[in-house]
Amino acid sequence: MVPDKLRRAGPIFASAVLYSLAFPPLNLGLLVLVALAPWLVSLIPTDTHQPRAFRSGFLFGFLITLYQLLWVVPLVKQWTGSASLGFAPYLICALLGGVFFGGLGWLLVEAIRRKMWWAVPLLFAGHEVARSYVPVFAFPFFLISTPLWPFPYLIQTAYLGTQYLTSAWVVLINVLVVFFLIKAPFFPLRKYAIVAILGCVASMLRYVQPIPGEQRTFAAIQPGVNMAFGDEQTRRDQLFDNVAQLYVGLERFRIDFVLFPEGMAAGSNGSEPILPFEIQPKYPTIVGGQRVEGARRYQSAFGFDGTWQHADKARLVAFGEYVPGRDWIPFLDKFKLPGGDMSAAEVTRALTVGGIKVGPMICFEGLFWDIAQRQVDNGAQLLAVMAVDDWYMGTGTPDQLRAASIWRAVETDLPVLRSAATGYTMAIDQRGRVISEVPIGGPQALVANLRIPETPTSMPSRRLVPWFFAIFLFGYAGWCAFSRFRPASARP
Repeated sequence: MVPDKLRRAGPIFASAVLYSLAFPPLNLGLLVLVALAPWLVSLIPTDTHQPRAFRSGFLFGFLITLYQLLWVVPLVKQWTGSASLGFAPYLICALLGGVFFGGLGWLLVEAIRRKMWWAVPLLFAGHEVARSYVPVFAFPFFLISTPLWPFPYLIQTAYLGTQYLTSAWVVLINVLVVFFLIKAPFFPLRKYAIVAILGCVASMLRYVQPIPGEQRTFAAIQPGVNMAFGDEQTRRDQLFDNVAQLYVGLERFRIDFVLFPEGMAAGSNGSEPILPFEIQPKYPTIVGGQRVEGARRYQSAFGFDGTWQHADKARLVAFGEYVPGRDWIPFLDKFKLPGGDMSAAEVTRALTVGGIKVGPMICFEGLFWDIAQRQVDNGAQLLAVMAVDDWYMGTGTPDQLRAASIWRAVETDLPVLRSAATGYTMAIDQRGRVISEVPIGGPQALVANLRIPETPTSMPSRRLVPWFFAIFLFGYAGWCAFSRFRPASARP
């Protein structure tokens, strides 16, 4: 009995390993094109094998979530001083990941049983949208298309339908691999191959298109100071010295504006930040920090171009910037969480500095396509990602946050300038190519030239495709549940 169970679990483990190897630290990104195939083959019902759909999906989701959220344990250890405290949220998140993928496993088996292989990419992409926006736990992390960021010529379909459309294309490639493994006849399946090839060709054609716009020069400051941990006064002293030295290096350039990370200002009232260093008024500047308005506190981007303006963060980090269930979750005080919750902005705003309309995206917001789309709607000509990755340094998480900036550039057809406290600080063009990047860790000033469009490009399908995937997921789930639980006499 035990060997039989292990045999059935083998393909699930194989897919989980392949999926994980595609992500940091190994970054074998192209493995995502085959990673799902062993698991999908194991979901095919036969006369002698009826897959246990939920269990199969649960195991796959549990394993990949265990790997992807390894950073939780060292983060909680640094924050609380106790490694054991980190294992509780780590295991809870892995179990939740298992439950999410367990439901997906059930839906995939229902589609495969009906020979609706075309539905598999739609269901997987819809599942990614759903788990990216589930209340409280919204976290668009380890999406199957993410590891393709080093191959920008393969990911341009994101311009048409966001990163989730590219995820659907990746799953379609996996379906073709399944057909190969089970030796299915090619002729009836040629439509799948044609769609996959068309997606690849469309991506490559867009990749080689020239980028219009006026070339402008920008600076992104990496202060080289750990903004997550350490003594507050020491941090302020280091920021004062490092920023002053980095400004000296900018004097030989004609800079349109200077971008700083988030977290630089603390407790500012109104639109003018209180900073631990002096900005140079001759440089239009965007800098991040906290802002107080009455009883509310916001994470904000402050823009200076003769006068100060601000734009507040709309997408907050659960258990970091606010604590859901603060009064009823047991033992919460042991985690030393912040005492007061931040407030989310009701409106996403752009800033105008140096004659350029800039869409700030504050750290966690860089993972969300809809925040970037709102900035497109605001008329932004450039996206500015302001980050503090210091919470997760030494893990694979900063690499995925870095990759997210590349995906936002491709989706919106806008250049992206990213500034982080100790890394990654970089400039990205509209095709997702990294134009310039500085080494992580120490103080650095990145100076880069980017082409700025006169106005952002509107692509109606981009805002519709993710919700189409989500609606298909829930609609198919409802149809399957109705078909499964109605009386046998009423079934066709």
